[in-house]
Amino acid sequence: MAGKVTWKDAIKKVLRETDSPLHYSDITKIILKKKYKFTLGVTPKKTVYASLKRMIKNKDADISMIETGVYTYNNK
Repeated sequence: MAGKVTWKDAIKKVLRETDSPLHYSDITKIILKKKYKFTLGVTPKKTVYASLKRMIKNKDADISMIETGVYTYNNK
């Protein structure tokens, strides 16, 4: 899945594969560990958090915020 995958796609993939809600820092760790996304950036956690906030703001039906910083995938 590496290459030109967006952060949004990588986040959704991690949440889809997980049975329970995850904190954005854990989502980031999984994305990088499974090499869904490669980054040269200094702050990938901030990038994931910003992407998740944008997804919630734009009412992405696939993602829900359970509590501050914790997200789940709705369409499993």
